[in-house]
Amino acid sequence: MSGKDGSDTLQTTTTSIEILKFLEKVDGARVSEIAEGMNRPKSTVYGHLATLEKNEFVIQRGDFYLLGPELLRLGNHVRTREDGFVLRANSPSNYSRRLDSDPSSPLRWVVKPSLSTPHQGTR
Repeated sequence: MSGKDGSDTLQTTTTSIEILKFLEKVDGARVSEIAEGMNRPKSTVYGHLATLEKNEFVIQRGDFYLLGPELLRLGNHVRTREDGFVLRANSPSNYSRRLDSDPSSPLRWVVKPSLSTPHQGTR
């Protein structure tokens, strides 16, 4: 990898990133809408979406594509590596605790996504 001029970047990766940014901007879209909005062939967009979906970077709801849970997981990883807080697993009442005692510092919360359906008990 060299400078930020893009000389050593892969166009395929760049296109996938552009699709993710497009989906963020429009809060989800169909393949045809993405292709039209990005001026790319539908077949190209579909191939990228299939790869992104397989890795949970996007999810498909009907014919609509939305950003997926893997982006949240990666974002939480980036946020939790900063000083100021730590996740506390196995604590039902307190999932995060503040390490920084400075009251002027912003409090950051990290939410762990749950992809499972809550248990529906019967009476």
